[in-house]
Amino acid sequence: MVKRTKTEPEPTTTLAIRGAEALAVADGFDANDHRGKENITQDSITVPRLALAQKTSPQLEPGKPEYMEDLKLFQMFNTMTGEIYGAGPLAFAIVSYDERAIEFDATNKVVDFNVPLNDKRLLFPKNPDGTPVKNQDGTNKKPQATLFNNFLVLLVKSEFEGELVQLAMKGTQIKTAKRLNGFQTIRNGPAWGGIYELRSVSRPSGAFTVGGFEVKPIGPTPPAIVMQADVIYTLLLAGKVKVQEPTNEAETVDSNVPF
Repeated sequence: MVKRTKTEPEPTTTLAIRGAEALAVADGFDANDHRGKENITQDSITVPRLALAQKTSPQLEPGKPEYMEDLKLFQMFNTMTGEIYGAGPLAFAIVSYDERAIEFDATNKVVDFNVPLNDKRLLFPKNPDGTPVKNQDGTNKKPQATLFNNFLVLLVKSEFEGELVQLAMKGTQIKTAKRLNGFQTIRNGPAWGGIYELRSVSRPSGAFTVGGFEVKPIGPTPPAIVMQADVIYTLLLAGKVKVQEPTNEAETVDSNVPF
């Protein structure tokens, strides 16, 4: 069941274009009529992230400014509104997809936002004999840069309304991202032609228990959600939608934890 934190109000700057409004455009409004929207810029509309609470997530630590009292381990949540989605399932349609590689320092501060996707900083360090370089605790030393698979998606709240969020996957979750991209390639039409189901799951891995995402296709997208996605995609191309940069917080499975 969806829950919202008690202490954090919902901001008014998130993108909220209802499917019913998109239908109204199709029913007769002039697509070139932008009255009242003249001052909307890229910085006026921000897309929150859909994150997954891991053991080191600041949202689980009392005393941290990000702390969310009702959030539980391995639950999904909205980083901006504080809405808690639990383990799902959530239905969603994809609006767009891209890859981004970012280099962080030891404190998770950004060193380079635009690491080329073929850069050696994305490779696991190797010793001269080809074996992985180890940390003091015996885990493999991570690459200098982190690869993110970013999906801009509409959570389907009803047949007529979607909620726009960013879904970023890294580490072992890239396997899930590839599976989701595979589902897209065998479907005709735009990325938002079909809807998918998202769940959070936990799995044992040696001494660890880790959380991750599972996805599967569940059917065609309702017409109003299709129209909403059309509108958002147009705004995205026009630079009217600002997508948050991915962070290196432990909101998805760590690359050092195999399963």
